[in-house]
Amino acid sequence: MPLFSLVAEIDGRVVGHALFTAVRLQSNRQSVSGQILAPLAASKGHQGEGVGGSLVDEGLKHLAASGVELVFVLGHPDYYRKFWFRPARVLGYEAPYPIPIEHEDAWMDPRHPLPAGVRVQVSSAHNTIIAIGPLVLLAALLSVPIYYLIYRYAPEPKKDVSLMRYVFISLSVAALAYVIGAGVGIAAGCSSASAGNLCGLVGVLGVGPLLAAAAVFLYAHFWARNARRAP
Repeated sequence: MPLFSLVAEIDGRVVGHALFTAVRLQSNRQSVSGQILAPLAASKGHQGEGVGGSLVDEGLKHLAASGVELVFVLGHPDYYRKFWFRPARVLGYEAPYPIPIEHEDAWMDPRHPLPAGVRVQVSSAHNTIIAIGPLVLLAALLSVPIYYLIYRYAPEPKKDVSLMRYVFISLSVAALAYVIGAGVGIAAGCSSASAGNLCGLVGVLGVGPLLAAAAVFLYAHFWARNARRAP
């Protein structure tokens, strides 16, 4: 069950929505399936009336009947404790995306501890892109000062260039490429019916950084080559 969606209606009007997305739990010893609850929403005029709670209850009952044992959520701890959710990281479940330490209790699961080191995963292909994207971008950004040093210590004659202008254009190229790549990645990652509610990470942490890295590396390379030519 890649996706499981519930809506709440009053007099034929949709007043709430809950979406559950399938995930895998990976460790050295076992690989089991689970679900992530996100988003959970109630219309403004019906908040505080139990709409969200009813959706969570019905969703958990349906998933349990379908054989799903683990459901995760990133949300307000005080609210989700009513449904027996507990902070998941202390039980050994690592989230599929970075969570600031001050909000780590908001990453929750129901009642099932596992051995330490179990990581919740979205999909293998998406995880690979998300994992390498920021690292490749960091490496490309480090190439900016490296290429400047190559120019700086190149033998004369060479062009007289502005370091500030070079850095500014490099960062501008990276930012523009990142925006384009993130948009393309989000559109592509979320285009299929089974994409899931975490598909945007493919663009934000995957395609965006990768395209930005390629753009800034190429600019720095050709800048350095052009700057070393005699004026």
